[in-house]
Amino acid sequence: MSVKNQLRLELKTARKAVADKTDKDLKIANRLFSLNLYRQADLILCYASLCDEISTDYIITHSLSLGKRVALP
Repeated sequence: MSVKNQLRLELKTARKAVADKTDKDLKIANRLFSLNLYRQADLILCYASLCDEISTDYIITHSLSLGKRVALP
């Protein structure tokens, strides 16, 4: 296995082991919401998260509720 693949596997395992993931996801989202750049933005670029990534569901929903446009790849 290559070093790159080994590192990916280790990081994926570490992400799956995060405790209180939902709370941490919300803290990250709320930190984003507190930024002036976010509040002033009309368009939010985001990604559709996978289960072991930081959840972007709350960010997307909140942004849309504020009338912001949200773009995903």
